[in-house]
Amino acid sequence: ASASIAPVQKASSQGHSNASKLGLKNSSPKTKHEKQKLPSIVCKRLTATKQPPPPLVISPTEPPPDFYSNAKTYWSQVSPTVDGMLGGYSSLNVPDIEDSHLFLDEFGPVTTAYALDCGSGIGRVTKQLLIPRFNFVDMVEITQSFLDQAKEYIGEEDFDSIGERFCSGLQDFTPPVGRYDLIWIQWVLGHLTDVALIGFLQRCARALSVDGVIVVKENITSGNPDDQLAEATFDELDSSFTRSRKAFLDLFEKSDLTVSGEKLQTNFPTSIYPVRMFALRPRKINISPTTPDTNPALPT
Repeated sequence: ASASIAPVQKASSQGHSNASKLGLKNSSPKTKHEKQKLPSIVCKRLTATKQPPPPLVISPTEPPPDFYSNAKTYWSQVSPTVDGMLGGYSSLNVPDIEDSHLFLDEFGPVTTAYALDCGSGIGRVTKQLLIPRFNFVDMVEITQSFLDQAKEYIGEEDFDSIGERFCSGLQDFTPPVGRYDLIWIQWVLGHLTDVALIGFLQRCARALSVDGVIVVKENITSGNPDDQLAEATFDELDSSFTRSRKAFLDLFEKSDLTVSGEKLQTNFPTSIYPVRMFALRPRKINISPTTPDTNPALPT
């Protein structure tokens, strides 16, 4: 999945070129040619005649203008490679996939017919995690060039396991009802507002097969699982939020999902945000076992 990995320490905004997905925090150094200060008398007059605007409040409930379009633009400029998906941190690929396999061993679904990779990018997770476990995998990704690259990256033989490739932002995507034993969502929910995230998870719940599972794997603002105060941070470069564990748990609750398993990603550098995995199941039965899939038939 295309990643937003973010280091906790501050560095330059350019360094995020997917460092945002990995949680890397950056701040640009001051240049030598800063504007000179105006004479104090001018400053006083400006202050008296024109008050500065109030600071812009940015949060997952009050996103900035162009929140979605800025993210789409950012990813359209990223290289369709594993290194591009991981913001230059391709060394994270192996420990990421290893821990994801272990998590599915413990909390994954019993049935392994069909999976969905959300924010799939070129298919990094699809190829290394989902195809080895599931008969068929659908991909949903906002960047068409990533989906176009998927066949070459995944390979001709394994590509037979790919069902549909949807080009869409998750805020606009409705997965086929009752189709998926697993819906995998990694490093992409930061691109959704709270309202859109809840709506998407509710649609995912309806897309699960009987006993299906949703897995969310995302950056968390604090490594302390009991942190009740951590606020969401906003990365202007890729237009994404990093939420606290508590914020995610609250959003899962509002989506009528229960947490059936949770783990912290291991073997990642301490310079990036901690990453947590959550296994989610619908609190209520959204569809009956006999509800047909009204979308295109499964691949044969």
